[in-house]
Amino acid sequence: IFFISLRIKIETHEENRGILEALQVSTKQYKADIDQLLIISDPFNGFNRHCPISAFLPAVLAASGLATLSQGVKEMGPKFGVTHSQVLAEAGVNVDLTVQQANQRLNNADLTWAFIDQQHATPDLYALQELRTRMIKRPSLATLEKLIMPIKAQGKTHLQIGFVHKAYPSVLAKLAHQAGFDSALIIRGIE
Repeated sequence: IFFISLRIKIETHEENRGILEALQVSTKQYKADIDQLLIISDPFNGFNRHCPISAFLPAVLAASGLATLSQGVKEMGPKFGVTHSQVLAEAGVNVDLTVQQANQRLNNADLTWAFIDQQHATPDLYALQELRTRMIKRPSLATLEKLIMPIKAQGKTHLQIGFVHKAYPSVLAKLAHQAGFDSALIIRGIE
């Protein structure tokens, strides 16, 4: 009821910030021994029924010298779109890494990229999947879960995040700054 009420009335910045801070506190966090890190957080539960090509960006960016972490879930209601986790699993990538294991991959100069599932980074949030599917209406969690930072670089940590609705770029930019990201690339996508 709380999340549906917030969505219907439209969340204030203070409400979003408070929920994000609570999510970050309940997230397992590590600091990587790298100077720069990009965290890719495309929508976790969009309506796409095709392969999101951005699932392969972490490997490409890592090969180009930028350590990259992709985060998400295997599936999420109510839309159950194709996710990075599903695509990477089909490609033979281990998508069941703990935060510590993902951090080790980022610190490995031969790899420097990883995928981390929400079930390992923020298990309490992941445990709400069934409730979120029954809610139908996308709660603020669908926006804020993309701003969680399970691993931070020694130097700068950057965010690439997707959005669909026009009102979100300024909301995401302000929250990304307050969450501690050094920069944010906010890209309009499709669901």
